[in-house]
Amino acid sequence: MGAAAGRLATLRPMEDPTAETLLLPAAYDWLWTATVLLTVVAVVDVLRRRSMAPATTLTWTIVVLFLPLIGPVLWLAWGRRAAVTSAASDS
Repeated sequence: MGAAAGRLATLRPMEDPTAETLLLPAAYDWLWTATVLLTVVAVVDVLRRRSMAPATTLTWTIVVLFLPLIGPVLWLAWGRRAAVTSAASDS
């Protein structure tokens, strides 16, 4: 028993594996907060476009909601311009 107790005393305590990645959870929080805000802005913008056909509005809403980061970026970068162009050509 004496040898085992001496060996236990020489063991170093385990290092904290999260010490280097302490800010990682905060980065995830910022990413998801930005994603949710971007999604809300995109959905509100899609629903406020009265010039689009209901099927187009429904399609863009589904794309924005089911593709969390890609959908809102697609709408804001490409869909808004397409909606404005189609509204201008319809007039």
